[in-house]
Amino acid sequence: MLCESFSVNQIVIDFAYKWLLEKEGGFELCLHSLSNHSIVDIGEDITSLISHFITTAPNPEERLTSLYKDRFHKYYTSPMIYLAAITEMLPYLLMKHREELIRSKMVDYWIEMAIRQADSVGTLSVEERIPAVTFLSEVWYHFPVYIDQKGSDISNQFLAILRKMSREKSNNARTVAISLMFRLLDQFAKDKNMSAPVIYKSLIFTMIESFNGNLIREHYFKNFSYLF
Repeated sequence: MLCESFSVNQIVIDFAYKWLLEKEGGFELCLHSLSNHSIVDIGEDITSLISHFITTAPNPEERLTSLYKDRFHKYYTSPMIYLAAITEMLPYLLMKHREELIRSKMVDYWIEMAIRQADSVGTLSVEERIPAVTFLSEVWYHFPVYIDQKGSDISNQFLAILRKMSREKSNNARTVAISLMFRLLDQFAKDKNMSAPVIYKSLIFTMIESFNGNLIREHYFKNFSYLF
């Protein structure tokens, strides 16, 4: 009802948008709510509210970039936390702005940031790199056609990062990476995506390399059993 009334009067929209951007205004309140409540409970409602200010803008893609790049960064100053927050928001953003995310180059911006974080092996701990690796997997999962259009180099880079994490000493990091690869394999096999055989081979090789680890080996077996 609130969003419907906004569309009646551009003055009201402009006034509401100023409030959205104020310190401790609507946008900060939305992000604060996301930090304190389950994304499942409020993610769609918050994305819908913010989406109204994007779709009514003279340049929706510029507005989207301003909010989800610039404003998000002001609230989530750490790249790790920023990427984790975007990962949570991504399914809801896709409902409203899939094409705008591509046209505005937001997806490219996120990919570049996540690759930098994921590749910072010498400067970031493995736990700090997990959100970036998870995000890259989510982008590949949700934008397979777009990633394919960018050429095999980018998908090979994604897979190399996942493989590298699957060989970490941390069982948590290895489990995350292996789970992400199996999720991609499951979806890409259904879609007959050309990356499915490559991911499958990578899982076989990393499983052989990890054969002495009981917990990790069991994780491989359970996932392969689920798939086949």
